[in-house]
Parts: sequence; C-alpha cells; structure tokens
Amino acid sequence: FELVSLTVPLVTCRHLFSQPESINVAVLGGFKAGKSSFINTLAEQALLPVSAIPATAVLTSATGGKQLCATVTFLGGKTRLVSPNNLAEWVTEEGNPHNAKEVRSVRIEAPGLLRWPGLVFLDTPGLGSVFTHNTKTSLAFLSRVEAAVLAISCTQPLSDVDAELLRRLREI
Repeated sequence: FELVSLTVPLVTCRHLFSQPESINVAVLGGFKAGKSSFINTLAEQALLPVSAIPATAVLTSATGGKQLCATVTFLGGKTRLVSPNNLAEWVTEEGNPHNAKEVRSVRIEAPGLLRWPGLVFLDTPGLGSVFTHNTKTSLAFLSRVEAAVLAISCTQPLSDVDAELLRRLREI
C-alpha cells in the first residue's frame, strides 16, 4: 500500500523475524558517554577498548559465548578471527583511522554475557565528536535498532545531541 510512515517499523520487524533468536540492543549516545564501559560492566570484564579520547569507530556487537573470541567482518563480506586483546586495532579511530581497514563490524563473544541470553549489545560510535563519519555510522544504523540504551553524562544536562537522538528513537 506504499505507506511510507511504516517503512522503518517494517524494516525492523523483518529483521526481527529473520533472526528470532536474538535482539539487538544498541548502546547509543554522545562521544565519551560511557557506552563501551557500560557493555564492559555487563560482561564483567574489559572487552571493549575505552580511552580518554573518542574511541569506538566501528559498530561492535558483544554477546554471550562459551569462549572469548572476536570476528571482524569487512565491507566486502569476508570475515577474520582476531584476538579479542587486539580489538582496538580494528574498532577504534586510533587503530583504524577513518576505517582504513574497511571493517563493516566486529562481533565479540564472551562468557560474561551468557547471563543475558538472546541479547546482542551493540557498541556504537559516539555522536557529536569531531569524527563526523563516526556519527554518520551510528545514525545510519538506527533503522535496525530493536531496543536501545541511551548513555548520557551524569555530570551535565541533557545535550542537544542526546535530545535529538531521543526524538529519532521515538520515531522508530
């Protein structure tokens, strides 16, 4: 019926039905809001790199697994197992500036996340940093979000970036 207002919800529903065994929980927010640290806390170990400067540059999913392992998926579709200890080389702006390694996403599995069965936590690049390409990566992903956690600073009022993100999430 070409109901344009239903396009985004339909895309999300199709994705949910194509992978019924899991739900993507995007951890979104401004840069340095603690998104990676939040996921590390859930996993009860330092899975994802954190830094004093904006760190996450590539969508990184974290889910429960019997063994700690990480898989890089490249823009061309190829995959590669990498050491979880070297994740920063693939997912950070410092280790992979402007995504020169052409990484589409990274998936890490960790025993500490087994207590959250069926949930895949998505660490997203921060919004509003000087790296505008990272903001674009996060915003482009919004249509595939099934659930979201918005990380905000506890020491500052809600920013314009956070408020706009909340508006966008409400529309999904």
